[in-house]
Amino acid sequence: MAGRMWKAGALVLSLAAGMAHAAADWATVPDDRVETVLAARTIGFADGVTWGFFADGRVLSGDTWGRWSLGDETVCLLWPGAEAICYRLDEKGIDLRFTPVSGGAARVGRYIDL
Repeated sequence: MAGRMWKAGALVLSLAAGMAHAAADWATVPDDRVETVLAARTIGFADGVTWGFFADGRVLSGDTWGRWSLGDETVCLLWPGAEAICYRLDEKGIDLRFTPVSGGAARVGRYIDL
């Protein structure tokens, strides 16, 4: 019985360590790099949506043009008829994670213009 408990405990610790490592793989994009990471790039999401970022502050998704701007350690998107949504931006390789500052689910996208 004690052997089973030890194995179960080891499995839990192993899974927790793996999850901590996976979370640690993401790195916050610092303010001075956000423009470099986004400008003149296209990000694709699993649901088929794309965001094309232009250096002049425009962003294109499908046929809809919006604006993007830099906030205090955030990137904010403003689409027609909607309020701006600001995101914390994290990166892992060619993946970007947009986490809404006001709460809600993060969107993970990938550079599709490589």
